[in-house]
Amino acid sequence: SDPWNVVPDSTSTIALAPLADKLVLYNNYLDAKPRAYQSSSHIAWAGFQEFARQWVLLSRRSTYDPGSGAHRLWMSIGGSAGHGGLYGVDIDEGVYDPSTPRTWAVQVQDAADIRQACDEQKTAKKEARTKDRFQANVEKVIRTLAEFPEGETESVLKCRTKLHSDTWKPALQAAIDSGQAIPCKIRKGNGQTYDGVQPAGPVAAQGQSG
Repeated sequence: SDPWNVVPDSTSTIALAPLADKLVLYNNYLDAKPRAYQSSSHIAWAGFQEFARQWVLLSRRSTYDPGSGAHRLWMSIGGSAGHGGLYGVDIDEGVYDPSTPRTWAVQVQDAADIRQACDEQKTAKKEARTKDRFQANVEKVIRTLAEFPEGETESVLKCRTKLHSDTWKPALQAAIDSGQAIPCKIRKGNGQTYDGVQPAGPVAAQGQSG
């Protein structure tokens, strides 16, 4: 039978549900780019762009966690009349429980707000990683100082820590500022005295008393 005969009248709308190609999936999941969203060019198979008068394209902003009931989606809308928009849609359908009904909570956000939040989160993670690396360098300096209770020159200490110059100096200064390292004078076997650094506290006292 003619499939168009199933449409009861001219006020009905035919909705098609095609799949997307793998590009959006790759960008969102494999390449970790939550900004990626569908456009009409991402519709799988040919012909849809030519006759579709309007569209609602859905793609995930983040990988779905099975059983969570939480979906983070992009919703790209548009049509031949020139209208269009991009939104973030958060859907929470709850977790299955036979004793309670399911939920369906939907929140729609502007794409600009989501992108700003994404940038802020990315910046915060980067700052946290930088802080963690810096703290690890400071701890390495302190551990190295503990090997020289009576102190040692900066060049020897730097070589022992294997830190680059641009990371060694700030880490050493942080150890000094926090009171865990003390500038001192080092007398070498050639009789010359050099500027050095020694650990503060019981470790230094033990070295001096020994």
